[in-house]
Amino acid sequence: MLARGANDRVVLLAAQDLLRLARTLAPQVRRVDERDMAAITVDLASAAVRAKIRANWQAERAALLATCRRAGVDLLDVPTDGSVVDPLVRFFRMRELRGAKR
Repeated sequence: MLARGANDRVVLLAAQDLLRLARTLAPQVRRVDERDMAAITVDLASAAVRAKIRANWQAERAALLATCRRAGVDLLDVPTDGSVVDPLVRFFRMRELRGAKR
């Protein structure tokens, strides 16, 4: 069991741009469809494919944000191409300032 004080909050870190990261690692991704076990190759160089992935990601992101808000969880975006430390430091400084105003 986890005991939490009144001021304790949960923070969820989310990668900012997984699509950009995936494109730098592999321009094509091969995956297996779980329904029929067919192999699928996804061409991340295709603008249409990237647009579809981004639209799906944005819908999932909106649902995640709504869930986090209802649960009282802070959602913090971190870059996929840089240090996670700077956004964390900025986040906790802003949280500190908001707490001082209350």
